[in-house]
Amino acid sequence: MRQQLKDHRSMLSGRQVAVQEIEEFFQNIIEALGLPGDPGAAIDRSTYLPRVRRGPLTNVGHGLRTVLNVAYRMAFTSHALVTGATDLPTLLVIDSPRKNVGYGDDDQRLTSRLYTHFLDHITAVRQGATLVRPSQVIIVDNDLPAGFRNRLHVVELSRENPLVP
Repeated sequence: MRQQLKDHRSMLSGRQVAVQEIEEFFQNIIEALGLPGDPGAAIDRSTYLPRVRRGPLTNVGHGLRTVLNVAYRMAFTSHALVTGATDLPTLLVIDSPRKNVGYGDDDQRLTSRLYTHFLDHITAVRQGATLVRPSQVIIVDNDLPAGFRNRLHVVELSRENPLVP
């Protein structure tokens, strides 16, 4: 019984390290995005969901909530790519990130920083020796930020061509 207890504590300790690593990815992504003000984003240790200084993400506006949600998902994908220490899939699908952020100049710059950081990070991980698993990222967006078409493999869908090859 004592050995089982020791084994379970050891497993729990490893999981706490993984959560800490994921939170570090999350905070680094948020810092790189240059969000206005410091939202105090972290991962809640009881729910493992993202939270901000004011509590759950529902306490902030839709634009900030969208960016924090994308950053949160990016953190998990980054952890899976870099460490391979998780069974999380290395497939990330982001649907319409610009829709909820807004269309003002500041909003557009924030979305561009989000795309830039994400693409730079994935490229760096793939070029470095840290990539331990294959990955795929799909971003569904009807309105790509300027200058990103040449950095992505873009698939245009229409009524005549409705499926991704």
